[in-house]
Amino acid sequence: MLPFAKKVSHMKCLVGNVNVQRLPVHLCVILKVLLCDEITSALDVITQEKICNLITHLCHQHHISAIFVSHDLPLISNLCNRVMIMKDGKVVEEGKTKEVMQNPQHPYTKELLRHIMKLETAE
Repeated sequence: MLPFAKKVSHMKCLVGNVNVQRLPVHLCVILKVLLCDEITSALDVITQEKICNLITHLCHQHHISAIFVSHDLPLISNLCNRVMIMKDGKVVEEGKTKEVMQNPQHPYTKELLRHIMKLETAE
């Protein structure tokens, strides 16, 4: 059995004793990965910054990795070491965030970044 499968199997045993709503927290502690799916999408920029700083601090403090799922490329570029660009459910480009943002290889990544530049210059 793979290590991940053992850990998940272990979690199945605990579900009976643990509130199911807390299961993601327990998985985070056991697997050392925090999944942040569009956690800042409906927040103002001040609150976004506070949430991101808190997650960064907690990840460093507890030696946990975070996976951010977001459409906000400027946020991702400031927050993540690595980035994966997806289109239609498929990975089209991945690598170190700085390299992908400064030298995109895939046409879709180039298009995304071009639109962000248009929005920033329009402000």
